[in-house]
This record gives sequence, C-alpha cells and structure tokens, in this order.
Amino acid sequence: MNDEELTSAGVGSMWSAVLYQNMLPSYFASAFTRPLDTIREAGQVMPPEFGASPMTMASLMYSCGGILPFVSGFGTKYFYGIIQGFVKVPCAMFAERLCAYSRRPTEKSADEKTQFRKYAIFSFVEQNLLAIAMHPIENCMSMHLLSCARYSLGQGYEFTSIFNAMKKLVRNVGVFDGLYGGLGMRLLQLNIQMMLGFGSLDSMNLPVIDGRSNGTEDSTWIEAGVALVAATVAYPLSFVLDRMRVGWVVPDSPKYSTSYELVRTTFEREGFGGFYSGLTLFMLQRITLFALCKSWHIFALRVARSSSGT
Repeated sequence: MNDEELTSAGVGSMWSAVLYQNMLPSYFASAFTRPLDTIREAGQVMPPEFGASPMTMASLMYSCGGILPFVSGFGTKYFYGIIQGFVKVPCAMFAERLCAYSRRPTEKSADEKTQFRKYAIFSFVEQNLLAIAMHPIENCMSMHLLSCARYSLGQGYEFTSIFNAMKKLVRNVGVFDGLYGGLGMRLLQLNIQMMLGFGSLDSMNLPVIDGRSNGTEDSTWIEAGVALVAATVAYPLSFVLDRMRVGWVVPDSPKYSTSYELVRTTFEREGFGGFYSGLTLFMLQRITLFALCKSWHIFALRVARSSSGT
C-alpha cells in the first residue's frame, strides 16, 4: 500500500496517508512489541559483566514490579509517534520540492528503474531531514525510557519524562551537546542502513517504490527482508549511540567523551560480539512490528477500496 493507492481509493491527502500508513499501524503494533523493548532497555542499563539473557532479565523485571515494567514508557512512545507523524509531512513535502519528485505521479513511469532511483534520492533527503528534526526529542525519549528501565529494576529514576530529560540536559550539558549529542552517529547509522537497503534492491533489479514492485503487494515482504538485513548490519552504530545515552542515565556507568573512546573500550572489554548485544530482541521486535503493520496496511487498503467501490 502506498500514498498513490490510498489517494485514488478515496482516503485523501498526504495527511490522511500518514495517519493511515504510519501513525495508526505504529500505535497498533507498539502495543504488542513494547515489552520486547523494555527487556532490551533493561539489559542496556545493567553492567555488561552482568551478562543476563533476555529470559533472565524478564524474570528479574517481573520479580521487581510484576507486569507494569513491561509496559513502562508506553505513553512516551505514543507521544513521540504523534510528533513524528506530524513532522514527517512537512519533511516529505520539502523533500519532494527539493528533489523534483512526486509520490503521486499522474501516470505510471515507463522506466521503473529511473523512478526507483528518484524515490531513493527522495527517501534519503526525507529521512535525513526527519532524523535531524526529531533527534532532540528522540534523545530525550531514549533517556527517559532507559530511566524507566532502571526504575523497573529497583534502581533510581534519573529522568521522569521527556521534558524533564530535556530540561536537565540543557542545564547540565548545553543545548547542542545535550539535545543534539550523537546526531552524527545517528545520521551515519541511518544512511548506511538506507544505502544497504536501496543498493540491494537496485542490484537485485527489484525496484520497490513506496512498498510496491510491479504492482504487487507481496513485494513489501522483499523490502522488509532487505531492510531487516540492513538494520542488522548497521546495528553496532545504534548500539554505540544507545550506550553513550546510558552514560547520562546511570550515574556510576562509564562516561565517554567520544564515540571512538566508547568503541575502543567496548572492543577491549567485550570483543566484537559486544556491539551486537541485544540484537536478538531487536530483530524479534522488528519482525513482529513489521508483520503487524503489514496486516494493518492490507486491512486499511481493503477498507479504502471497498468504500470507493474499486
């Protein structure tokens, strides 16, 4: 399902497409995958030498607070999703103008390869703009969720909300270092992941544009598989960013002045495998999230088509 299909089916503007394609399915799926996130976050705030498996961590969380720790931070994720949904629209509109690309062409392009590459350039611009705009809120949200994870393990509560995290970061570190700290690592991770994803689809001659290839819905599974592999390869960069954030949340944890220092120390203490800590839960969460969003997309498209009589 894509913007063009939704619009032609009577759903309406880009705002409606964002609501149907991004916000509603994300909210629906987050309700089921949030427990996996809480277990991974709890593992991040524990010392690396603790070495607890996901099952052991889940058991520890349950013994400390019952069911509640597994849904902690749920409202925060929803709030972030709402803000991201509304910020995504102006980013997409600006990227369309900048790249002279339309996500709703009036007629089907004769050259799918060219259209796919235009879409790839548009996606790079859109996603980078969105990442830059959302990074301060993402930083504060991540630190609040890590604080929730510490609290679920019977430890302190450093950041009580997104706004509390924002206030403390600006006061203690400054606007740029506090709110935009780690932005370079975030953009590097995003662009490597997108290059791997689009490059793989291009080399396989499978031009997937807005979740469609040769007009078949099933092509989204191909896109999802490629995206999962790309996310796995780029996972160490996400791990480095998360561990730097942990340094602000856990008072007695090591503080790293640079990403290089963190990478060197982690490699010396934990080896190469340390950079893939939490990967199993990450992949399980991604697979479950996509399967649920895919189901919602099919349902929404069928409703839109039936309402328009197509």
